[in-house]
Amino acid sequence: MLLVDADRPEPVRSGARELALFLTPEPGAEIRSDTSQILEENIPLLQAKVTEMRGIYAKVDQLEAFVKMVGHHVSFLEAHVLQAERDHGAFPRALRRWLGSAGLPSFRNS
Repeated sequence: MLLVDADRPEPVRSGARELALFLTPEPGAEIRSDTSQILEENIPLLQAKVTEMRGIYAKVDQLEAFVKMVGHHVSFLEAHVLQAERDHGAFPRALRRWLGSAGLPSFRNS
C-alpha cells in the first residue's frame, strides 16, 4: 500500500514549545492581558498618590517658608537684644542676685 503525503498521519509533537503553542494560541497574549489588567488597576492608584504627594509638597514648601520667616525674625530680635545690651550694659549684680533668688531663670550668658 502506497501512502500519499495527504494520507500520512500527522507526527506526534512533543516538547514544551508545542505545549505552549497548544495552550496559548497567541504567545504573549496572556502576558499582555495580565500587564493591561495590572496597569488598569494601578494607574488610578498611582494618580491618586501623585495628587496626595503634590499636596504634601505644597505643605512642606509652606513650612519651609514659615521656618525661613521665623529665622529672619529671630535674627532681627537677636540683633536688637545685642544692641540693647551694648547700649544699657549688663544687669547690675544686686539685681541679678535678687532675680536669681526669686527662682526666675538666669539671665547670664551661658
